[in-house]
Amino acid sequence: MKLKQSNDLASMILEALGGSANIFSLSHCMTRLRLDVKNMDFVNVNQLKALDGVINVVLQQTKIQIVIGPKVQQVYDQLELLREQSAPSMVTPSHQRKTSLISRILDTISRIFTPVIGAIAGAGMIKALLALLVAANLIDKTGQNYYVLNFIGDAAFYFMPILLAMSAAKQFKCNAYLAVVLAGILLHPHLIELKSAGEAVTFLGIPMVLATYSASVVPMILITWVMSFVEKTVKRYTPKSIEIFFVPMVVLLVMAPLALLAIGPLGTMAGDLLASLFKILDQKVGWILPIMMGMICPLLVMTGMHYSLLPIQLAQYATLGYATLMGLPMFASNMAQAAATFAIYCQTKDRSLKGIAGPSSLTAFMGITEPAMYGVTLRLRYPLVAAMIGGGCAGIWAGLTNVRTYVSATSGILSLPVYIGEDGLSNLINAIICIIISMTVSFSLTFFWTLKKQREEACVVSQSPSILKTSLEN
Repeated sequence: MKLKQSNDLASMILEALGGSANIFSLSHCMTRLRLDVKNMDFVNVNQLKALDGVINVVLQQTKIQIVIGPKVQQVYDQLELLREQSAPSMVTPSHQRKTSLISRILDTISRIFTPVIGAIAGAGMIKALLALLVAANLIDKTGQNYYVLNFIGDAAFYFMPILLAMSAAKQFKCNAYLAVVLAGILLHPHLIELKSAGEAVTFLGIPMVLATYSASVVPMILITWVMSFVEKTVKRYTPKSIEIFFVPMVVLLVMAPLALLAIGPLGTMAGDLLASLFKILDQKVGWILPIMMGMICPLLVMTGMHYSLLPIQLAQYATLGYATLMGLPMFASNMAQAAATFAIYCQTKDRSLKGIAGPSSLTAFMGITEPAMYGVTLRLRYPLVAAMIGGGCAGIWAGLTNVRTYVSATSGILSLPVYIGEDGLSNLINAIICIIISMTVSFSLTFFWTLKKQREEACVVSQSPSILKTSLEN
């Protein structure tokens, strides 16, 4: 998408949304704009859906997801620019803004994680490339090249609290720099030295639980959330003349002890508990989650709720060194959608549909399924059912063989190296078998269901003259 096209699309989207004053919040993920509007009465949904460049529009009360595709960043940047240039005006919030507590929590988690996905995926692909080089004996694990590339790939995960501090601060509308300082306290070398020493530590006479915060998820989100209330309270009672230094000083003096003595350890325990719960499920009924997730992944992607599961997966990486929740099921689901869409491309005689199915099957193969989903599989329905069945069948093999990912990455064909572990290539081989299962089942079902529909249509067409003759005679 050229710059002028993205500018024009952003302008038309803003108009259909009722102007910048009607936008309560705006963010984006890899393929879609995610908005919360103040009043749905001002939103022209049909106009949004009809825009050239908009693949689909997903509505949930006052929340709107506008599926753009890989060029969403350009449209988002222009929308932000247009919002900054617009004169402020009042829009009366609609009564629909009330949502359930669970819905608000899941939506908040999703919004916090969406901006950091690119950094995580990029770092994960570096780790995947490194694993591939090691497996092919192209790099020595004891050499300096491996050492440097390894910590380059590890950086995004090790400093996860800092990434989440920035994102959570934006979500909770508090000072991002103070949040990053608190994240830095959790990762400070002196705190790590205290933990490594193995001796009891007290602060202000209170015993300190020395947890490991690198790669942690829950602690920093909770700390930033609490900090947002502390900062607002301190600002309310601080004279403007000393606010610039007094507010940060008080916030740090209050939040640092809270973070080290209470919130941080509790958050770490919560994250460890989640990871342990899924470890038990993997050990006792490991076949259930891959099957279920393989089938429902398209539904999660439609609503954008797959991002809400990311904290659990990251907690698994931090505590177990691997994850089983989303990696293979999402990968198998994406490959199933690619295969189903390609089956439609091979069989359809509709030039318009063929023009959509061809490119979108390729993008799904690379891990971006929205064009295939909204342009083909959801539109025709039965290819989506075929893809869900294919993903579920792949989940059976994944559950039986305990397929796992060792680092987070995008769920496309290029991410296969994330399945290479310390135990050789057996995990990668089982992952490839899962992909073959999902694609074969999905392609075959879509192919034969399409043949059946074509025969039914041909039968109707062949009978139409006799039907017409009979009706005329009567």
